Amino acid sequence: MKVAIDLENLEELVLTTMNNNIKSVVESQVEKIIRKKTDESVEKIIEKTVSEKFENYVNDYIMNTKIKTGGSYWSDEEEKEYTVEQFIKKELKDRLESKTLKVKSRNSSYTESVSFEEYINKQFDFDEMIKNDLDKFMDDIRKQVNKTMKEVFDTSTKNMLSNSVLSILTANETYRQIENNIKCIADKRE
Repeated sequence: MKVAIDLENLEELVLTTMNNNIKSVVESQVEKIIRKKTDESVEKIIEKTVSEKFENYVNDYIMNTKIKTGGSYWSDEEEKEYTVEQFIKKELKDRLESKTLKVKSRNSSYTESVSFEEYINKQFDFDEMIKNDLDKFMDDIRKQVNKTMKEVFDTSTKNMLSNSVLSILTANETYRQIENNIKCIADKRE
């Protein structure tokens, strides 16, 4: 049995196959990148549009929605009609002029009128805030004083010990011989 293989067109087949594979891979990657960028752009556009529409809706509600106050069986106040914006401005003006706020009591659903000062004092414990800041400040100073004292003590102790050790060494006979030998070398004496 004899088998004959004709490889004349093998190079051309390999090149064609490789070009097709490369083309397919590149197209796939480009498609993924385009899809990703398109999704990101669409998401941003949708978020922006929704935000703008919501803002327009809220603004329209505030500017145009009518609310009625007073005129009920339980109220002596005459019935009035306001937009939400007008009502907010009216209430804000009333509160600033009267220097009081209506707040809910902590333990019940009833409201009570309190002055701005009372409200701020209830919301913030200034004594505690100042005490905490002062404690932190004093603690920082204490740490800095301790650090400085330790550095001064360490330096002083080191200098004192160095002088003491040097005094002990100079009193020693071996040290004096070494010192004399060094002088001899420096003076070129023998």
